[in-house]
Amino acid sequence: MIREPGLTGRRLTVGDVATRLDPEQFADAIERERACELPNEHRGKLIAVPLRNAAADFARYLAALSDGLVPLVLPSNCQPAIRDALLDRAAKQLGASGSVGPFPCTSREPGIVLPSSGSTGERKTIFRSLASLHAEGRRYRSLWGMLTDKKVLIMAPLHHAYALGVAHGCLAAGADIQLCEPNQLDAALEALRSCEHAALTPAIARLLILRARSQGWRGALTCTVMAGAGQVDAQLDADFEAHFGIRLARNYGSAETGAILFGEAGLAPLAAGRPMDGVQLRIDSAAQGRLSAKVAGNEPADWHAMGDIARVDGNGCYFILGRENFAIRRGERFVPHVEIEQFAASRLDLTAARCRSERRQDRPGNFALDVWPYDRTSFDPARFRADLAQHFAAEDLPDRIVPRVVPPVTTSGKLAQVRRYRQASPDVLREHIFAYKRAHLAFALSALGVFDALAEGDLDHAATRCGVDVGQLEYALLLAERYGIVEQGAPTNENADEIRAMTELEAELSLGYNAVAAIIESLRHGPVAVGGDCAFVGRYSAVMTGRGLQTRARMVLRAMSARPAPDRVVEVGSFDPVYLQNLPSNWQSAERLFMPLASPDARVTTGAREIRTLRRADAWPGPVPVVIFTRSLHWPGAGQILHQALDDLVAGAGSIIIDDIFLDSSASAPDFGLDWLTHAGTTFWSRDILFEFVQKRGANIEKIAVPDFKFRNTNDSHVFSITR
Repeated sequence: MIREPGLTGRRLTVGDVATRLDPEQFADAIERERACELPNEHRGKLIAVPLRNAAADFARYLAALSDGLVPLVLPSNCQPAIRDALLDRAAKQLGASGSVGPFPCTSREPGIVLPSSGSTGERKTIFRSLASLHAEGRRYRSLWGMLTDKKVLIMAPLHHAYALGVAHGCLAAGADIQLCEPNQLDAALEALRSCEHAALTPAIARLLILRARSQGWRGALTCTVMAGAGQVDAQLDADFEAHFGIRLARNYGSAETGAILFGEAGLAPLAAGRPMDGVQLRIDSAAQGRLSAKVAGNEPADWHAMGDIARVDGNGCYFILGRENFAIRRGERFVPHVEIEQFAASRLDLTAARCRSERRQDRPGNFALDVWPYDRTSFDPARFRADLAQHFAAEDLPDRIVPRVVPPVTTSGKLAQVRRYRQASPDVLREHIFAYKRAHLAFALSALGVFDALAEGDLDHAATRCGVDVGQLEYALLLAERYGIVEQGAPTNENADEIRAMTELEAELSLGYNAVAAIIESLRHGPVAVGGDCAFVGRYSAVMTGRGLQTRARMVLRAMSARPAPDRVVEVGSFDPVYLQNLPSNWQSAERLFMPLASPDARVTTGAREIRTLRRADAWPGPVPVVIFTRSLHWPGAGQILHQALDDLVAGAGSIIIDDIFLDSSASAPDFGLDWLTHAGTTFWSRDILFEFVQKRGANIEKIAVPDFKFRNTNDSHVFSITR
């Protein structure tokens, strides 16, 4: 059981933070973290603490507090550059030295630092004293009473201020903390049966409903399930009750104040609840207006502007109408932009939506609705507007609907303002401006055969064989060495064929699809289709489906060969089939169908049996026992095909394999991302978008571990299995 740190300021011990779930792992984790030296992750006593929903991570957080450190709480996938920037910002804010040593915190008490969500602009850091966290814990204890021997499930991301507040509530109430990652839906469904309380977000609640629906899971829960960090609309509340027999409790607060409102299950749609113990609230106008809070135990104990527009009903229940800086007013009333955004985001074809004011002198209430479709090529704004008109009054409809590609999501998962970019510093920009010289020199040396000649002999041999001036070549190779293209030493032939093929292809792309003029054209009119020159298409396909990918396919299929042999396998690829040419021996009798999305022509008559070609215009041959997407998710039409395959899967048929590259999968992935911009598409550009798309339809997705290969084009890929 995790015990609350003493309010007198005594240090935590390992015994204080033992947990019944895994006491040895928890205690060991604390000692291990105390033994670590993290010179790049702290400023003085300010230390970065990435948090997953895992006992070991929470142990690290508590260990840092027990040792008198000030944890900067971050998501586990926080990029090092963002982490360092937040550390520097927090250190400056708190007056911490950049060197290791005493932490001259301006607060009289220890505490933690939380990054704001960034949903209202640039991300900032917020200091919460330990006394403030203890006070929040006592507010939860007042709600729950003592929970000795009772479990509280935390599914909301632990790095959220909301989830950490609940965790401190568990410490205060003596409860057992049960941590579950937001995407561990099956484990969460099981944990909900035995817990006393659960803390999640509306987005997670929607995923649980879809997962329960796909599994045929129904049951009357006896716990209280609290949804915070978002609002609960009527549809979500009704759907949750239909599957779990209970409605959702409510929670509202901020990183600065902690939780300040709680609402029992059964409140009206979009209600946030009533003030918790020790909380005073006020609204700056009689009907609705800006909300401020005064919270006992917080420093300074003054009124804090929450940044939200709110109203309160006759029963003292508060309703949050939206962020103050996003509020859109037409006449004497506010547009219900939160309800519009939630309606849009609940659709299966949209990942997010945001109302954005476009104030004009002739119409100050003008606003646009930014939407982020999963598949922009198949999204119909006119049809979406018609759906909006059926649910909202004419005066509440947006003036424009703007389909976008990249939702600006904060580290806490909230939708932020549309990104604002600026040109990089002159030094950084100069490095990129000159980068083309590096690539062109490599292309020229490869085209002349210099790399092959150097593998056979010395510089003079290379000059003679390639028909170039030895002095010019000597100087060119000196430049190439400075660029890192060549190095001194005995020659190696490691992956020579693959490297040569990729170099030749990239040289062609730099003069064609990825030329400056082509990039400009794609920005104006979208990507163009690959086609025309069959020889070029063949070279492109050879690189895309090379030896490394073939080996990877055999390994993935070998792991699947224990399953019952399917009677049909469909591969959706870019140019040529990969997996269909490597089916395990017990799958050889399966009918093979290949759908190429990148090229109208494909060579698909290889292997033990003929491979039949499907076109995008052909009817989907479902249900199909096994569907494989190979480097094809970003091409036009992939979203509709995946949607159809998922419908079949959720209905009870088969499995889906995805082998692809994502913009967030590796440091080199943007190199492939430029290809998507100019001659493919931007569908499913990130793993998070793919996971959300799959889970929103009630399916389960998990990564398949495949060993790395030496060839980079393969290592950038990720393989996922989707099951019912």
